[in-house]
Amino acid sequence: MSLTLIFIILIFATFLSYRSGKKKANASRSLYTPLSSTASYHGSYLCLLVSVPSLILIALWLILNSHFIEYIVIKNAATDIQQDFINYPLFTINKIRLIADGVILSTNPFYQKAAASYQEYQNLSTWILFIIITSLGLIAFTIGQSKISLKFKARAKVEKIIKAALFICATLATLTTLGIILSLFTEAIKFFSEVPIFQFLFGTHWSPQSATDSAGNVISTAFGAIPVFLGTLLIALIAILVAGPVGLFSAIYLSEYSPIIIRSWAKPIIEILAGIPTVVYGFFAAITVAPFIHSLGLHFNLNISLESALSAGIVMGVMIIPFVSSLADDAINAVPQRLRDGSL
Repeated sequence: MSLTLIFIILIFATFLSYRSGKKKANASRSLYTPLSSTASYHGSYLCLLVSVPSLILIALWLILNSHFIEYIVIKNAATDIQQDFINYPLFTINKIRLIADGVILSTNPFYQKAAASYQEYQNLSTWILFIIITSLGLIAFTIGQSKISLKFKARAKVEKIIKAALFICATLATLTTLGIILSLFTEAIKFFSEVPIFQFLFGTHWSPQSATDSAGNVISTAFGAIPVFLGTLLIALIAILVAGPVGLFSAIYLSEYSPIIIRSWAKPIIEILAGIPTVVYGFFAAITVAPFIHSLGLHFNLNISLESALSAGIVMGVMIIPFVSSLADDAINAVPQRLRDGSL
């Protein structure tokens, strides 16, 4: 039994619940006594009643299951593995997990036994989850079916559930933002306890890779941020030189000269660039653009580094072309026709 199979079964059960609720609602109404809510709302109510508790349970299982199994496996493991866990906790757990999944092989009998135990507990917990979800779904289905009637206000119940789900999502987004802020604030306090803030803001040397001496002490002079700030400004300048003319001229053409059919095709194609994740642009710059610029510079006897700002600036310029083009196009189209005629 795998988690993927549980999800497939849950989706199928949710679909059947919707059809069953809708069918019972249609069967219960008559010509003179209509339903207080449409049949689709009754089906949606039964569908949500079956799926939502199961999804919450799966989410809790995903959060807590691994930690609980890892605790049991390490507690029952040999002394050597327990010592490895004390010294290298993440490495030990990942090694046991990879051996259990068959990704790596180990000749150590203690790790083999721990991996077998991990796999056994994982399968057992998945079956327990399946049994609990099945029982919970049957109970929810029975309760929901008994409530479907002519006077049952299914629409109000469905909207209440959706409103609660939206509130939970908004709360999680807020808590996630607060967690990120607190994490950054905590790490910043640790950092500035080792590196003076004046040295960080006005230092001219940036080398975090060699930031400790032979005794393990932090070298504060290795964290001067001025090169980082200047590098950011240089990349931004190159990006503007690339995106400014291209974005502005494309906006002028699309808004003033292009036929409607070309504009209807070209504008969405340009805006597709805005949907590409920034990490993809960064990977493309490091793997493709930087080596190309480096090899191109060698033809002109120029030693262009693979980590140069030129490749990053060019790729960033391509990345912001949709924003420049869209803003310029909106600004041009916002000018009233009488002002255009007056300027002419």
